[in-house]
Amino acid sequence: MSPANLDSIQAYVLAAPDELGGLAMDPGTAPHLDGAGLYFRLLPHPEMALPRTHLRVFRHNLGFPATSLIRRDIDWRDANGNPLFPPFNVSTGSPVTGYLPETGTCTWLTVETDNLVNLTLDAYAFTPTGRTLVVSKAGSPYTVTATPINAIVLTGKTTVTEVRWLAAQDVLDAARDANTPLWRRMALPIPSGTFYQGITDANAQAVARLLRTAPRRRGMDESPEAVEPASCPTATPQEEQTRLAALIPEINSRLQSLINTATPEALNESKPLNGPGGGGANNALTMGTLSLLYQALHDPGIASWVGLFDADLSPPTTTAGNVVAYIIAGTWRSRHPPIDVEPLVSTGDASAPSTRALFEPTEMAVVLCAAVARTPAAPPAPTLGPVRLGPWMPRAVPQARRQVVVPVSNLLDGGTVSFIRGEGSTFTSLHRVAGGRARPLVPNRLTEPTRGELVDTTAPAGQVTYRVAQRDLIGRWGAVGAVTAAALARPPPPAPTLRVDYVQPPVPSPMPLGMLSGTLRVRVPVPAPGALAPGANLLDRVEVTLDGVPSVQNVGTATQLSFDLPGPPLERAGRREVTLVAGFVDTGGAASANSEPQRLVLRDPRSALTPAVAPGLRFTTRPDATGRARVRLAFTTATGQRAFRLFYSDERRLLHHLRRLVELAGPEAPRARAALDALAVASDAASRAPLFEREASLFGRELFEPVGAPIDAPATPGEQRLEHDLPASLLVLSFYRVVSVSEAQVESPFSESILVPVAVLRDDSPQRPVLEVSARPEQPGQPLTARVRIRVPRGTFTAAEFRLLRGIEGGQDINRMVVVTQGPIAPASGPDGMQEVEFSDTGASPLSPAKTLRPFLRYTWRAQVRAAPAPGGGPPAAWSEPSALVATTFVPQLPPEPVTGLTVQQQATPAQLRFGHEDPLLDGGPVGRYVFEVDRQLPGEQLERIKTLHADLPQASGGRGADGLFRVTDTRVVPVGTRYRVCLRDPMGRTSPPVLCTLESP
Repeated sequence: MSPANLDSIQAYVLAAPDELGGLAMDPGTAPHLDGAGLYFRLLPHPEMALPRTHLRVFRHNLGFPATSLIRRDIDWRDANGNPLFPPFNVSTGSPVTGYLPETGTCTWLTVETDNLVNLTLDAYAFTPTGRTLVVSKAGSPYTVTATPINAIVLTGKTTVTEVRWLAAQDVLDAARDANTPLWRRMALPIPSGTFYQGITDANAQAVARLLRTAPRRRGMDESPEAVEPASCPTATPQEEQTRLAALIPEINSRLQSLINTATPEALNESKPLNGPGGGGANNALTMGTLSLLYQALHDPGIASWVGLFDADLSPPTTTAGNVVAYIIAGTWRSRHPPIDVEPLVSTGDASAPSTRALFEPTEMAVVLCAAVARTPAAPPAPTLGPVRLGPWMPRAVPQARRQVVVPVSNLLDGGTVSFIRGEGSTFTSLHRVAGGRARPLVPNRLTEPTRGELVDTTAPAGQVTYRVAQRDLIGRWGAVGAVTAAALARPPPPAPTLRVDYVQPPVPSPMPLGMLSGTLRVRVPVPAPGALAPGANLLDRVEVTLDGVPSVQNVGTATQLSFDLPGPPLERAGRREVTLVAGFVDTGGAASANSEPQRLVLRDPRSALTPAVAPGLRFTTRPDATGRARVRLAFTTATGQRAFRLFYSDERRLLHHLRRLVELAGPEAPRARAALDALAVASDAASRAPLFEREASLFGRELFEPVGAPIDAPATPGEQRLEHDLPASLLVLSFYRVVSVSEAQVESPFSESILVPVAVLRDDSPQRPVLEVSARPEQPGQPLTARVRIRVPRGTFTAAEFRLLRGIEGGQDINRMVVVTQGPIAPASGPDGMQEVEFSDTGASPLSPAKTLRPFLRYTWRAQVRAAPAPGGGPPAAWSEPSALVATTFVPQLPPEPVTGLTVQQQATPAQLRFGHEDPLLDGGPVGRYVFEVDRQLPGEQLERIKTLHADLPQASGGRGADGLFRVTDTRVVPVGTRYRVCLRDPMGRTSPPVLCTLESP
């Protein structure tokens, strides 16, 4: 079989729409393509790879399409999916969709309408990712061209009368019937290869093609200030050639590799991720060479250079509405070839044997129709946002670059976009530059073909505006879409690490008594700029706050800030807790989080005040049952005293020290000799103690030993008590000194402490006294009196003082008895050594000097004596054991006196008697009670007892009233002449003389 004549249109079959497609149009007055002519662009599927031969272009002038080629079959659906049949109405807000049949590939379509109001025709192609917009027409006549057109959408308001469209196969058949001759060749810009047949002047043809299709203005991607395509700077075709000069070597190299391999889809390229010299097996990006080429083909200039885009600057017709068909034919590796099945040799696998498809090159053509003067709408303005604010990008601080993701929708299929960033009035192209010119940019496509994303990884921190325009496949730019990205706050500085030490102030001599301030030494490490977070500002200063008071230090170039702050003034031996926090502030004024608070306790280095212990001889408590006597020292604490230490020594140790000083014959020897001489003639502890106190400065700390652990001072100044036990048998003086300990653990000067002498209090109680009590005979008109005699037998200690105690009943608990009297007792005068004292007790006491003894009460007495106080102003001696209990009761010698003032009265009620008694207290006590006996004698009758009344009843129960009278009411109304008799009976049963009265009148 002879080879096919590839220059003849008869050699080609129509390619499937998913193999070859394209676009042809009259661009009209598009600013970037304002020359006359028609433009066409071939769009092969990437799996088709590259043609095996150069492409042939057959130009066929259809004129206005003949009726025999016109098709009208289309499936119309309203917005709810219901079928429609022309004529039908399109209403605002309710678009109508027309689906082209699958039996033909639509390449030209026009919609006939009347009553037009604001109609838009959008043509779509179906892709594996969904429906994608190919071309739009927003004005009459509504004609669109593209291969393929799978669906159209009508929006606005009009009445559709019919639709007409051309099938690619019908157009190809018409061109075959006319035996349309070869019009132009489009070849790769390189010579032939193993799997490609080119032409001899391929490079020259590519240059000519590039100049024909070159834009007349710079692109929107190279015109940051342009707000519309017409405002882009003008350009010449030679400038386009210059722009591509930097890209052509890379493109040609890929083309050369692809045409010399049988499997171009397996060819890969690797590029290092970290720039030149930084690549490697683990940080290189590998991509298919064929994919990289097809990405570059989005740029119309590169598509023109490769041979997939061209212009017909002298079309065969200029009549508006006429159609010119460009049939682009070549040999391709078809996506749908016939398959020869060849079994593979079995490898023993249980699975069924696989098959191998053998592909044969196929001569295929695609039909692209262009309608004269039927210019489609320019690419729509992309819809942008809302933007996503991404992370800060790695940059050397203080450079701040962040990532901003700009969602883009309403995109055309296969177009490129301009990506412009505005900062105030300054606009910058975000395209990569090659040879001083911007490289084309395609958004990262999402799952929908009309949606994508643009990513700016160099956005500044402030508010920016993004402008995006899109360019269609033949190089027309559309309107600009814009969106604003809000400012992003710079990352705050890191929280500092704060280190603080306190240096106590030096204490001069003599020690000052006022306030002193130490020094706070502050250290703050400063992170290097490289350690700051991406996007951060440089550090400007550090602010250290001391108890709410700030202090500022500039950072500069320091790696660590070291500075001093004056500490707060502290009183002597004072203590204060302070808190310091630090924070960085960057050059933009942003503050970091605070450091961890540093809490320090500052202590004044001076000693606290010496405890103010009162000087003078002290005595211990009396020995207890264990033979120990307790020393108690009390004093008032002062501010700054944290604890106290008690030191002890005794008289023997101090005497030895004085003798040692005399032996050493030093400067203190005379004082020590004088002290020893004075102590030698001192008779008792009271006279020795002041001698030691006077020479306290001679006795240093080495002569004393600490008593127990330090004792904490109270939280607030107040009284402090220290105690120490001594043996009761100790005969010599003991000596104590108390020093205070400050918050800084500094003791008050030992030499300033008070030397406190203490003597053990002896058990010097005299013998138990003997008590005798006798009642004196009662004298008329005189109070009852008990004569008391206290006798103290001879003993070790002589009594110097007595006290007499009295009680009513009881007497076993001496603490419940009343001290009747207390006073001195004379020494013994007789040879038996007996001491005596007598006293007459009438019932009075220091607490109740007017009280008297009463009859019929049992009184008890006890007595105690004690020795004189210890010499030197010691505490009073202890009272001796009390005497045995002595008790007596006073009984009057005579019966009670009669009542006084007896009267009787009667009105309409029973008779009432009134009477009094001269004794104000008729109380018999435990012996018994006084009782009034009231008798009545009616005229002509005998006496009868009508009432007995206890004399000690309270007034509310019928006792003596406030006026001193008793009241007795008879039980009946009695006649005149009735006599009454009243007697008082004492607890002994003795009765007073009776008193009579008679009722004289009612």
